[in-house]
Amino acid sequence: MSFFRVLFISLGLGADAFAASVARGLGAVRLDTSLALRTGAVFGFFQGLMPLAGYFAGGTVAPFIDPFDNYVAAALLVFIGVKTALGAREDDSFALVGTSVAALLPVGVATSVDALAVGVAFSLDPAVNIFPVCAVIALVTFCMCVLGVMIGAAFGAKHRKAAQLAGGAILIIMGVRFLFG
Repeated sequence: MSFFRVLFISLGLGADAFAASVARGLGAVRLDTSLALRTGAVFGFFQGLMPLAGYFAGGTVAPFIDPFDNYVAAALLVFIGVKTALGAREDDSFALVGTSVAALLPVGVATSVDALAVGVAFSLDPAVNIFPVCAVIALVTFCMCVLGVMIGAAFGAKHRKAAQLAGGAILIIMGVRFLFG
């Protein structure tokens, strides 16, 4: 598999994580480099891990997971989106959402569910060397997410409450998209 093909797959897989990172940054009072790095690390980890899990699970587990994966991702994103939007009414910008690794885990999982299916598809192609492919996916997602938090924070610092509402709306829209498409 060519590097450019892997890069484009990585950009596609990382798009949801990027949008969630922008939403995360929108709630920030100021640019927080440690939040950007944590977000990138968690989202990159799951985007790199899920194709690996899908690759090794192959066709064995996919039929059991496939009917429910969109519902789980949708529920997580909508739930976190609603909490984020409601947090705009609070004085503390992260009162309901949190910035810890534990708070980022559900969003990291939800935005990487599609990567599991990509891993299953990779298992059908004997030319795929899964470990470097997953490393590229993780690295690209990490970079996209760090940038996403920074972009969100740059806007959110000036318009915190509106930005936090927008961040919650982005997550809710992503969840609805998972549910219906």
